[in-house]
Amino acid sequence: VSHLSIGHVFEYDRQHFEYEQDAASELFGAAYIPTIKDDAGQSKLFNEVYVNLKSPFVLGDFKISISDLDYTYGYNRIIIQEDNIIDAELSGNLVSLGAEWKTDLNRFNLQAKAAGIITGDLNGFFLEGAATFKLDSLSTLYARASTNDRAPDFNYQLFQSDYKSYNWQHNFSNEAISTLQVGIRSPRWSDLDLSVDNIDNYLYFSTVGSEQATPMQAGESVQYFKVKWRKEFRFGKFALDNTMIYQQVAGGEDFFQVPDLITRNSFYFSSSLFKGKPLYLQTGITFNYFTEYYMPVYNPVLGEFAV
Repeated sequence: VSHLSIGHVFEYDRQHFEYEQDAASELFGAAYIPTIKDDAGQSKLFNEVYVNLKSPFVLGDFKISISDLDYTYGYNRIIIQEDNIIDAELSGNLVSLGAEWKTDLNRFNLQAKAAGIITGDLNGFFLEGAATFKLDSLSTLYARASTNDRAPDFNYQLFQSDYKSYNWQHNFSNEAISTLQVGIRSPRWSDLDLSVDNIDNYLYFSTVGSEQATPMQAGESVQYFKVKWRKEFRFGKFALDNTMIYQQVAGGEDFFQVPDLITRNSFYFSSSLFKGKPLYLQTGITFNYFTEYYMPVYNPVLGEFAV
């Protein structure tokens, strides 16, 4: 039996961002005016048309789509510096094609996704393949591989502020992120996830050498390895839930900083109280720990974290 469906997705989103200070702070450097009022707006209009076919002829579900995105992000002024002019806004249009396929073959579930911008003011693409295998009714093995080439966030491309150092317009290269994940989900044994990420053209904000955060793009690749283990032990109405993460960075350690070890352990009690079970209670304590590392600092002017 085959089933064909046709659909349309419409989204309109508008956001407004403000940062205000009654008096400029020396923490962020010199300012054009004594009172700070930064103002930015962003709007997106998205339309997608798709066709979904569920049929033995495609061995499962197959979906193909075409989408159109109009976007505007920016400010209500142009900044003229000594050797530079910063535009008021970024705006453009993107047309993308996408496809998805998934199927169940005995104890296997297979999925594949692909999407790419075919015309527009930005470029990028996404590819993903995933597979799961049911060991039994409770346990599943999985593997996933993906690559994502994406344009920088607008904050990296264009920013304006009443603080002089927080005005820029850049044409950074796309970030390219490749991920490989394998793992097991098993309430009987435990959950175990292993992942390796490779990031080219990594973007970040840096405060190295000054208090002001500056957008930067890495000249070296970042390799990020993570192992996550989770297991819950139950003793009647009591339970001990444990999560441990071990992670390492090879390349880019100066700007991609994470703790080597993280652990989270919760010991709690759960029970229905009183006759007729009108009240359910769950209470306990949680212990968190991570090894020493250099945490990023929050920058309120940007609304971002910086190295």
